[in-house]
Amino acid sequence: MKVFLYNSETEYEFNDIEHDDDTDLETALDEFYELSEEGSFFGIVTPDDRIIQFAYVDNNKWILDIPSKDNPQDFYQREVNYDACVEIIKSVFSGTSIDEIKGP
Repeated sequence: MKVFLYNSETEYEFNDIEHDDDTDLETALDEFYELSEEGSFFGIVTPDDRIIQFAYVDNNKWILDIPSKDNPQDFYQREVNYDACVEIIKSVFSGTSIDEIKGP
């Protein structure tokens, strides 16, 4: 998987989208665990070029955002807690499709 993120507290950015090597689950989770302030975000690009991203809102509150592959103006969002973010990240890395994450 490809990962991109920004930590607003440290102004740290990471983006491996244009590199040949993928990020593994352990590294992705380590990076996610470090995010902590409003303005921070974490995203994954799947092998089929789908994007799923998480934006920090407040303590234990994140916005899950899934842009449409066909129309970036169309997107799915919902509020999730920290533990749900971790489980979704693990799920995507294990091969769960973005459409399954969105649900019906």
